[in-house]
Amino acid sequence: MMSYSGAQSTQVPRARTVVCSPHFDDAVLNCWSVLDRDGSCAVVNVFTGAPSFTSWGDRRNGAPSSAAQMQQRALEDREALAVAGKTAINLGMLEVQYRLRKNPFLHTGPLRLLSATLKGMPLLRSAVVRLPFVRPMLYATPAPEAEQIAETIVQAVPGASIFCVPAGIGGHRDHLLVRQAGAVLASRGLTVRLYADLPYAVIHGWPVWISAPEGQRATDRASALWARHLQALRPQVGEPIEHARVVRLTPEERARKAEAVRRYTTQVATIDAELARGGLDEESAYAHEVYWDLQPGARGTSQPSDQSRLSV
Repeated sequence: MMSYSGAQSTQVPRARTVVCSPHFDDAVLNCWSVLDRDGSCAVVNVFTGAPSFTSWGDRRNGAPSSAAQMQQRALEDREALAVAGKTAINLGMLEVQYRLRKNPFLHTGPLRLLSATLKGMPLLRSAVVRLPFVRPMLYATPAPEAEQIAETIVQAVPGASIFCVPAGIGGHRDHLLVRQAGAVLASRGLTVRLYADLPYAVIHGWPVWISAPEGQRATDRASALWARHLQALRPQVGEPIEHARVVRLTPEERARKAEAVRRYTTQVATIDAELARGGLDEESAYAHEVYWDLQPGARGTSQPSDQSRLSV
């Protein structure tokens, strides 16, 4: 098991609530009401490390190096969280793109053509990247175990008893890992709350019942997406549409949240594009946040594999 003892920033021992953010922007995007209303809450960013090489994705986006890219993102995060008067503890683990090898075979040579072909056939792509002999060719660093992530979080904020973790809507590998860590914490009797993951959760817009909470929570396209991604945790959250808790941000909170999101200059164009894809702008996208209480019990889904969200 790898050690991640070199977490950046200091502990926040008096914090009761911790927002667990897979990447630098997730806390601000999804839990602004917690950050803005709870003066003592802590933020823990999980996947904040950089590889010793420049990833294919960072080269494509024009970054001078992956290390420089992560330094810039860390700076943006400090500026964004400062809008809410918060700082973060960074655990330094590697996100999924940085766990890949320096030159994964699907990005080089004639197999890059195969990669492009497979992109249009997701079922076949998923089958190919799950082949046992393919995995060691793709990944240099194994994904951290959920228990390891959970333990590192509680060590970073030892006095905490409430943990907000992503619901995993959209199926992002890193979000699923932190969700699984939340299930580990719930199994220890700690209070765990799932949050709907923007921008993935609104690729079809908000569910229709979000703006009419007193009415029947009918299942539309967006609701069906949420239910599908929460299906594995149904024993712990109940019917996800029925048990969702909607938090409505005030106009002032929306404005501060939008200001904070705009501090993520390397990410904001992608965020805006995803929101527009769902027919939303800042005003509508940041009007609500949605949470579920994760009940203690079984640890939910099994450890997800890196191949579940590999982009080829």
